[in-house]
Amino acid sequence: MVTNSSEMATIEISSKQKIQYIEKQENGLFKLKEFEEPTQLRIESKAEKVDEKMIRLSDFTFSLQLVKERESIPGVNLPVGRPILNSIKHSLSFKVIPGKDYGIIFHPGDGQGVLIIRLQANFVTESSVKENN
Repeated sequence: MVTNSSEMATIEISSKQKIQYIEKQENGLFKLKEFEEPTQLRIESKAEKVDEKMIRLSDFTFSLQLVKERESIPGVNLPVGRPILNSIKHSLSFKVIPGKDYGIIFHPGDGQGVLIIRLQANFVTESSVKENN
């Protein structure tokens, strides 16, 4: 992600495939449906040059939207009901040394696993952008 100093930059990763679920109809039959809301990860931040040896990442925010559980269907033991989403959002600000690798480990809880974010901030000039293209 490349951004101008003090401008918000965003990365968003979301599922292309819709989440399928089963709904029991009034006549007792089951119908396969698709859930419209996607699961997603969104990262936003502003980068500001503090001095030649430091960059401040302010408003570094990561948001997760994931399936927490499924609605139960009477008479069905499988977790195939309508998805129940959980939205988690955390913000922080910190300073980094340009070119150095950093890692953020986040435990959403409830058995949801671990999110590991690797980042490296650096100063970018017009000539360095041309060199990489």
